[in-house]
Amino acid sequence: MASVTLENVSKSYPSRKGAVCAVRGFNLDIRDGEFVVLVGPSGCGKTTTLRMIAGLEEISGGVIRIGGRVVNDVQPKDRDVAMVFQNYALYPHMTVYDNLAFALKIRRMPKADIRARVHEVAEMLHIAGLLDRRPKDLSGGERQRVAVGRAIVRRPSVFLFDEPLSNLDARLRLHTRTELKALHQRLGTTCIYVTHDQEEAMTLGERLVLMRDGVIQQSGPPMELYTRPVNRFAASFIGSPGMNFLQATREDGRWRLTAGGTWRRDPEPSSEAALVEVELAFRPEHVRLQGDGGTPARANHGALCFSGNVTVVEPLGETMNVHIALSSGESVIARVPPISSASPGSPVTASVEGERVHIFDDRGDGARR
Repeated sequence: MASVTLENVSKSYPSRKGAVCAVRGFNLDIRDGEFVVLVGPSGCGKTTTLRMIAGLEEISGGVIRIGGRVVNDVQPKDRDVAMVFQNYALYPHMTVYDNLAFALKIRRMPKADIRARVHEVAEMLHIAGLLDRRPKDLSGGERQRVAVGRAIVRRPSVFLFDEPLSNLDARLRLHTRTELKALHQRLGTTCIYVTHDQEEAMTLGERLVLMRDGVIQQSGPPMELYTRPVNRFAASFIGSPGMNFLQATREDGRWRLTAGGTWRRDPEPSSEAALVEVELAFRPEHVRLQGDGGTPARANHGALCFSGNVTVVEPLGETMNVHIALSSGESVIARVPPISSASPGSPVTASVEGERVHIFDDRGDGARR
């Protein structure tokens, strides 16, 4: 096991219009044995960052340390890391056993030790009965396990995962990510995992690193990013669905919503007094619909209230998503119990407790206030 440190790491690619910066000013300390997830939309630089740690991409600037050792000029094979790729990258002409044993044979380990280690990993991943098969004879989930096993058998200091579950169907993806989390708890090896799926990131990571345009937007435990996003991007990306946003303008010490009505936080933090145009944000599960059996938030207790018409209802089993169109052209999603009487075309009044409302500066940098 080993810690991983990136200090002001950057990566640029040449182009006809000048250098394109894929990663810039990246600073991150990953503790020994920690499971860190790099998450963000496609093109944000997360895979490039992972490949720089692996040594598959040359860095343009900065320092990378693995276990305290600077590895900027160290070959990938000498960094003591193992990477699991999105396409599994198995050798099609080899059996599962030979795929697992290949890296150990290259190291010239004794045959008896190779056999013992391969069978140990195969039992751990429940693929012992597949050792004589070739990749073409395996399902997607079985190939994924072989790819993970090929990394584990090397006993590296760091595991690197590049969207390893993206080729699996939804049900198998849920099952496999549970296995990966249990596997990390058993092995305790440092893991760096890349995904664009925020739900996958939330369930797997001990710490999330949210990226956008090659820059870290926020880093912290999953629930910290969920409950206290530092800017509008973090609020909209983390959560499924993401936060709702309503435009508002200051008027006589209160916020006047573009959708109609006013709202004021009580007491109002001094950081909000200088703002003029903002976005009021709240999670779908914090929206209460009047008449659904719950207790609506009371306007005189600092609640944010608004009205609109239901456009779409999405049953999800334990909950349902209710899409509400407002007069301003804005839309809101409410996640409510399945007993809700909301139906497409019906008018609805909704409210959100004041302490559940976030304020983001609409004219500035989109930061949370």
